[in-house]
Amino acid sequence: MHITLTPNAVSHTLRCLMRTAAPALSFQVHTEGERPAVRLDNGLSISFSRIPESDWPSLLDGSYPMGHIPSFDGGVSVPVLLAEGTPFAVWAGDTLCVHADLLTLSFLLLSRAEEVLLPERDTYGRFLWKYSLAAKYGWIDLPVVDEWALLLRQALSQRLPVSALGGNRPSLRPTHDMDTARRFRSVFAAARTILGGDLLRLKSPRIAAESLRQYVRSCTHPERDPELLGAEALLSLSRRLDFVSEFYFMGVSQGEDDIRYEVSAPAVRGFAEKVKAAGMVCGFHASRLTPEDGKRFRIEQQRVSAALESPACCGRQHYLCFHAEKTPLIWQDAGVRYDDTLGYADHEGFRCGTCHAYPLYDLEHDRPLEVVERPLLVMDGTLKEYRGLTRPEALERLKALFTRCCAVEGDFVILWHNGCVFRDWTPWFREVYVPFMEWAAGRLGKDETHCDE
Repeated sequence: MHITLTPNAVSHTLRCLMRTAAPALSFQVHTEGERPAVRLDNGLSISFSRIPESDWPSLLDGSYPMGHIPSFDGGVSVPVLLAEGTPFAVWAGDTLCVHADLLTLSFLLLSRAEEVLLPERDTYGRFLWKYSLAAKYGWIDLPVVDEWALLLRQALSQRLPVSALGGNRPSLRPTHDMDTARRFRSVFAAARTILGGDLLRLKSPRIAAESLRQYVRSCTHPERDPELLGAEALLSLSRRLDFVSEFYFMGVSQGEDDIRYEVSAPAVRGFAEKVKAAGMVCGFHASRLTPEDGKRFRIEQQRVSAALESPACCGRQHYLCFHAEKTPLIWQDAGVRYDDTLGYADHEGFRCGTCHAYPLYDLEHDRPLEVVERPLLVMDGTLKEYRGLTRPEALERLKALFTRCCAVEGDFVILWHNGCVFRDWTPWFREVYVPFMEWAAGRLGKDETHCDE
């Protein structure tokens, strides 16, 4: 696929930038000429520069010279496509001339064209952080698209009052992929888990004894299975802290890939009813069979919607498997409007360069979609398994990412699985997730969207 900054792509990218920079302003986008422009209803305009597309190969291989300038709040150094010594933007009469190229990288990151142009994939077909521009240029800890947008706001504030520009209010949204709802699917599975996992791998008679008690209890009370009790613990914590959690259920069935449970099982449906009764959200967790298979996606989606007796309008791909050209179209065609897939499995941070929700882009047909991406910033397994952090290190990473997310007025989306609550995950739940959520709640106001400095 040949990817270029078409007029449609430019318009989409500028609208995404302006929604963060100045959400209160009305404007029109003009893409003709070498410098695309945003014309404000008050008579002012913004013109944008961009590097030639002949420079894209060096940009993609990590060799392009990247400038660095102070962030809008002076808190960090922000990488930017800007020649050394050149001002970020200057006013020339009623036109703000932006010398930094905000368009090229914003488009590559938001549309995920980056993933089409860089071919490396892992064994699951995933585009990882280690292959990314964020790794090559060292910006994974920064929402660079948002940083550029707020630098643009800062420049606009030289001519317009801050109140006229508007702003966004940061938030935290916990999400929970229900990969499992039954730990013990059979006597054989119980024996394998307790003997092979708890005794041999974890070398913990205490955990093995607790697992045996859990197995016996779950035989007569499936709703007391530790996987569902983990989900209950996540639900209870969100209720206590006044967050709205989203629980994503799988629609695979017996004999199919990734099967862990039947979504129609009474114990699972019973938990889903608790979620809805608590004012939380039930969504859809699409299996590894679906990123390029729309028919399979719809089958699973319909199973979840039927079992939960409500349409699954939001969710995430299992294993964070995402095909930048095909998956957004599958979600669009299935009528699922909110996706939370786009975070990296192997590193926490800002895969899309933003922590603001935005419409995904159809690269094949050169158009914005109705599917809204709500980028994932961090996953439990990333911290513990991929990155090998200690629990104190993981807690500090969460706090640092959340702090920068608040600074750019973004939405902090975190994934904590219901299976990451008990067994060897118990210390992580108690010493990382719970204290982080309590700390974040303390940073947020009663309406859960106001961030106190």
